Amino acid sequence: MPMTSNIRIRNHTLDIFKAFAAFFIVFIHSKFPGTFGDVIASVAQSGVLLFFMISGYYIYNAESKKIVKSIKHILHLIVIAYVLNVIRMIIQAGFTFPVDTFKSILSLKHILQFLVLNISSISGVLWFMLALLYCYVIYYILNKLKLTKLLYIVMPILLIVNLIIGDLLVHIGVSGFAGYVRNFVVTGIPFFALGNFIHHKYDKISESSLFKRNILLIIVLGGFALSVFEALLTQGCQYTVGNVVFAVGLFVISFHSPSIQNKALEFLGGKCCFWIYILHPIMIHIWNYILGYIPDSTFVSCISPLCVLFMTVIVSVSIELIKSKLVKKSK
Repeated sequence: MPMTSNIRIRNHTLDIFKAFAAFFIVFIHSKFPGTFGDVIASVAQSGVLLFFMISGYYIYNAESKKIVKSIKHILHLIVIAYVLNVIRMIIQAGFTFPVDTFKSILSLKHILQFLVLNISSISGVLWFMLALLYCYVIYYILNKLKLTKLLYIVMPILLIVNLIIGDLLVHIGVSGFAGYVRNFVVTGIPFFALGNFIHHKYDKISESSLFKRNILLIIVLGGFALSVFEALLTQGCQYTVGNVVFAVGLFVISFHSPSIQNKALEFLGGKCCFWIYILHPIMIHIWNYILGYIPDSTFVSCISPLCVLFMTVIVSVSIELIKSKLVKKSK
């Protein structure tokens, strides 16, 4: 099916992929035990890249009003996420205000790290939200100046830097730099721009000889296999070549076959994925508290990530359903 026809219809497949990407992110921070857990966590990094690409894709050629609406939406989620994260930190500190942590946050070094590298004692795993906000703001400015194509120029450069710092250096034994990949500069912008570029070249991609179901499946499976291989080869990588191939393959194949449907997964991917991302650190903390009353065993370790995911999904769905009912009542 040509991509030009798919661009105008609801992409059910992409919503399903978004749901699985959100699940993947939970499994990065609530890991299964042993080598299996390391492999799953490594493959799961593809979920972060997929979210950036989706955001860049859907903002292509958007009016300023739509971009501003996206910025406000992300800002709203960031405020909620950071408030919840501060509450979590206070609870972890035994309901005492972590004064030393907040003093360090006000230092010049921390402020610069926060603004440039999205590293913060408060943000934790929530760096993605801030990085995505930066991507939207940068795109808004470039869109106003009619210079959005500049993103396509810097995209390959930043992507190469990403893979060198987060993948190659780790493989050759150079440590200490992989943590600098999780920011808007070398992860947010290149993958946001990649999604935008794919939209820009929509017709040419659909006419390409590569745009066939079997070939796309080979790319997806190849990316998955490469991600697994790299995880087994070296631990500690951020985003690997396999992650990139896997994420891009899933992204493109969703436009080839946009009609795969599953109402539950579509709802989770379309409505709840950001809630899952925001809430899962809190659910991890709650589950760790519960584990204090459960005898330790291999079985418990194996089901812990699934329990965290289940709790996160239940709370996320509940919030979205309540929100939906409130909106209906206000009308």
